[in-house]
Amino acid sequence: MRENTVGSNGLTPAETHPLEKLAQLSPLHMEESVLRYGREMSEADLNGFLAPFAKSNAVLDETFVFKGKLHRGMQRLDDDGNCIYYLDGQYSFALGYLRGKKQRPLWVAVTSFATDEIASSYKESLVSSGVETDYNSILPLIVQIQGAADWSFENKAMHRDAKKVLNKLRWEKALIALLLNWAEKNRVPAVYLLPSSMNRHRYNEDCTGRLHMRYDVTARRMGFVQDGKGFYKKVVEPISVNGQ
Repeated sequence: MRENTVGSNGLTPAETHPLEKLAQLSPLHMEESVLRYGREMSEADLNGFLAPFAKSNAVLDETFVFKGKLHRGMQRLDDDGNCIYYLDGQYSFALGYLRGKKQRPLWVAVTSFATDEIASSYKESLVSSGVETDYNSILPLIVQIQGAADWSFENKAMHRDAKKVLNKLRWEKALIALLLNWAEKNRVPAVYLLPSSMNRHRYNEDCTGRLHMRYDVTARRMGFVQDGKGFYKKVVEPISVNGQ
């Protein structure tokens, strides 16, 4: 069997094709695939996918749900408007679970990635500081890994319950694993991740240590490699059509 090779641009195995010619990287395909993957994972064995990320002695007895979300800015993640997040990238995935007698989703964490102009602004900031990068802004750049905040919900009980569920999971790793799974299924050749030193909240001293753990440590544990002081990068092995 022919081995996959990795080119300098991170492509496997389609290194002979310029990134700009890969249809799966077009904005329209990105939008469709993000929404579709969210639906598919909610209908699949999401609890089974999350099981390896459960903390020791934690029992995941919730019914987890997942969804894709488009556009940057303040977003309501459900029809009732109970879960509000500010999304830093144009494409996001939200993790939640079905709560209460009415089994309504409570969205407990999000991750989002940027491409195009938003991603280019991060790249320009990097280059202007003297750091070289091979990043191409049509590829996903993860810019946000965020858990539930008290202002996301209409009452304290919802926030308390969200935190309880997050405390059962290595949720940062779970979200990145889900995003990488999306990339594999959609033959996205590489995914990049923003280091904490470039996070827009880095000037908040209370967040410094938490951001380092959430971005830098999570990236390394998930197999991303940092290019000097630049972005973290992970080359993605595509899943073939038949899943083999």
